[in-house]
Amino acid sequence: MSFWRRSQARVGEPFVMARLAQLQRTTAVPAVVRLVAAMSAALAVLVAMPAEVTASARVVEVLALAAVLAGGVGLFPRSWWVTAVALFVVLAWVGATVAFGDAVDLARVGVLAGLLYAMHASAAFAAVLPHDCVVAPGVLLRWALRQGAVLAGGLGVGLAGLAAVRLIGGTPTLAGPVLGAAVAAALAGAFAYLLRRP
Repeated sequence: MSFWRRSQARVGEPFVMARLAQLQRTTAVPAVVRLVAAMSAALAVLVAMPAEVTASARVVEVLALAAVLAGGVGLFPRSWWVTAVALFVVLAWVGATVAFGDAVDLARVGVLAGLLYAMHASAAFAAVLPHDCVVAPGVLLRWALRQGAVLAGGLGVGLAGLAAVRLIGGTPTLAGPVLGAAVAAALAGAFAYLLRRP
């Protein structure tokens, strides 16, 4: 072995040993939160992929891709990897609907949105939790209940809006843009009020 390779091996050893020591100190709650982030990412990838691809002989490749992407989310929740996986999932879903002709189903959109939210929320929580922290079980339960309430409320309003749009049909009116602008202005005003209140 050359001097260059030996010096590289010595330089990399402290990094690997530090990561192994960190892994040994990891407690249950940070591991569970990272596992939730990884599983949400894997399921989101599987839901977003075209049905023609997942039902074919390439399913092993899709599962391997989902495992690699999800592993990155679980291992690096504070990095750009989470954003890259979310963008990949959205682009895969758009590709599935446009290029492969998958139907734009409300259930699939809702499941995909829920999984992306769960991935994002749990990765954000995992990013601020040290590996070796001790967290009371009540904290994790309250966090999960809060995330579930936000997810249920957001999905309920979003899917109800999508269902209402489908019922209205394709008749162009002036009421749609005016109502949409009014709702957007009301939301902006509500957010501004919440930011400025004491």
